[in-house]
Amino acid sequence: MKLGVELAVGARIGERSADRGGHALRLADYEAVIIAGVPAVPQPDGSMTQYTACRFTSDPASLQEAAARGSLCAQVFLDARGTVR
Repeated sequence: MKLGVELAVGARIGERSADRGGHALRLADYEAVIIAGVPAVPQPDGSMTQYTACRFTSDPASLQEAAARGSLCAQVFLDARGTVR
């Protein structure tokens, strides 16, 4: 778990794919509600990439930079909201 919380998964937001050189990446975003725990990063699990920081915002523009750098999850979210990247 990258955030250390338990989620209730909701509706699918969208999906994107990207060529990452030697492999293809396919990512789907879903709405979710935290049902247990408090988000904390990084988690003590070395088996996956880890977040170094997290924050909550109601401003989708805060994802613009990440989307421009290639973050598929940010791109999916902004596309679903009709937000220009």
